[in-house]
Amino acid sequence: MSGHEFEGQTRQTTDAINLIDQALVYHDTSLMDRANRQILQMNQYQRDAVEQGLVRQGLLPAAAISMLSGETVNDIDRNHDGRLNRQEVDQYLLGQVRQPANERNFVREMVLNQIANRMGDESIRSGAINNFADRLSAQTGYEQAIREYPGILAVMRQRYPSQCEGGRFEISAARQALTDDASTENHFLSADQRNALNFMIAHEEDLYKTRLGIGTWFGMFTEYFDGDELNRNARNLNVNPDQVHATDASYRHTLEEIAGDAGTVEHRVERGQTLSDIARIYFRQSEGREPTPDELSGFAERIARANHAQAPFHPPVGQTVRIPRVVHDEH
Repeated sequence: MSGHEFEGQTRQTTDAINLIDQALVYHDTSLMDRANRQILQMNQYQRDAVEQGLVRQGLLPAAAISMLSGETVNDIDRNHDGRLNRQEVDQYLLGQVRQPANERNFVREMVLNQIANRMGDESIRSGAINNFADRLSAQTGYEQAIREYPGILAVMRQRYPSQCEGGRFEISAARQALTDDASTENHFLSADQRNALNFMIAHEEDLYKTRLGIGTWFGMFTEYFDGDELNRNARNLNVNPDQVHATDASYRHTLEEIAGDAGTVEHRVERGQTLSDIARIYFRQSEGREPTPDELSGFAERIARANHAQAPFHPPVGQTVRIPRVVHDEH
């Protein structure tokens, strides 16, 4: 696959997500049909990226309300008790997979799959879909906050060191980061990080704990965002932090598979070369500088994943290794 083809695939996934977003905002079934037709033409990597995009962009709660209409609920509710459990949703999805592709509603399947992943042992009452959507909104918001927290903390330490302490940063730093990021053309926060920070601020009473901090000599209290506290809150919502990280790793792996297929650069391993040696060579070529230890480790992992395997530290001499592009997350 050429770089041009890769860009085309990425654009198709973005367009499909945007169509779904517009369809939900305007309650336009024709836009949803267009999105479904686009997804029909996609490969599985693209479909996975669309599905994860619905979650990461905060569309899942609204999509749940839209997709869990009376007709769909009746189709899923095999026990006819006015409640949907995970087994019923799974059975419904299994039946849809067996249908001809041009008769499937891929958007609905994606939404229901993500709902099933978060249901646990609970059931959804057919008359309380909005309540379930509210819980989904909080749940996916927590997921995103946990997922983005390490990267956000690194930004805070770099830009607002006086407002950080250990693994925490002050709520004022969260607000300042959003303000500063919005005032520059060269954004230092990703869209996912902005979404996570907005969620943290909107739910500060739940996520922030007041503790004696900077300025206690003057009888002041300082509010800190705490990663451990966030994890505890996530568990209270039945969100397993490990599962969140695994989901995110799967999503990134999907994108890296596409990126790996698009890579036109191949490297033949020479005697004594490690995966890190190879990563260093191509990072230098791409960025014109030495990578940091974290950048080097991250790029070496991407090379391994782009080659559909966890490549050994010492790959065999003569092995051909595809080199994906250096991505912004590694900077």
